[in-house]
Amino acid sequence: MSDFFEVSESVKAPRQPQVNLMPPEVGERRNRAKVRVLVAFGFGVFLVLLAGAVAWSEINKRFAVAALEREQERTAQLNAELEKFSEVPIILAELNNGENSRSYLGVFEIDWQGVVDSLDEALPPAISIESLSWSPTTPFGIVGQDGGPYGAPDVGVLSFSGTTTAFVTSAEVTERLDDVTGFDRSQIFTSQRQSEGKFFYKVEGQIRLTADILTLRWSPDWYARQEFVAAIEDAQVRLDSALADRTAAIDALAAIPSEDEDARVAQQGVLDAAELSVTAAQNDLTAAEEALATFELERREASEEPGASADESEQMESEGQN
Repeated sequence: MSDFFEVSESVKAPRQPQVNLMPPEVGERRNRAKVRVLVAFGFGVFLVLLAGAVAWSEINKRFAVAALEREQERTAQLNAELEKFSEVPIILAELNNGENSRSYLGVFEIDWQGVVDSLDEALPPAISIESLSWSPTTPFGIVGQDGGPYGAPDVGVLSFSGTTTAFVTSAEVTERLDDVTGFDRSQIFTSQRQSEGKFFYKVEGQIRLTADILTLRWSPDWYARQEFVAAIEDAQVRLDSALADRTAAIDALAAIPSEDEDARVAQQGVLDAAELSVTAAQNDLTAAEEALATFELERREASEEPGASADESEQMESEGQN
């Protein structure tokens, strides 16, 4: 029987049958098992990644919470320090208010020393001032240099009286006073008097003072003017020092015997250097004084511009009516 089923090797027949006799249900079950394994593996990987993401977010959250707590503590500390300076804005506001008040009040300050000195220099030397009085301008008084509403406002009226034994005329005194910056529309009255058998002249006058006599203290113009004044004072100090050095060099040169030529030549060089220093200091002083005069002129012209423009408008209006 065994020989009947044996197949010769020369036939090269397969040892196992080539026909798939396995039912298809078995293959399907095997495929479904593979799919289940792949799905389970993918789900496992997803769970691992999800757990990692949750852990990462939790770690970042803890770091963020810790940083927030540190910043909140720092904010509380800064707020506590800030409370120490809570009065600073109030103090700064009071300081600003004080500076504004000082500037406002200083603008209307009058340089009385300059006014008195200018009056004393403008009056003839023979006149001795006996009394001075001051009447500030009020809203009910004359408001313009020309007596009209468009002139630059006056500050007030300075009245004075004096005596002199020399003959003076009202026109002479008026002309001298009106040439002074800040003095305008002077009215002078002279009369001859007699006292104890001696004749003298009584001089009485009223001078309208303009805004040029104001110091404008603490204003921007005042600060600018102080710079020019400081430059003049510095130049004057250097000039005085240079003059003292020149005087010392001249005295030293005069003390050297004429026979000592070398010493005289050396001292002459010192004197020449001192002369150059004097010249330079004089030039600096002149330049500083000219700069101050230019500044005063520009400020005066700027203050007169509104009045000038008003006069021009009045003139154009009158021409149009004509």
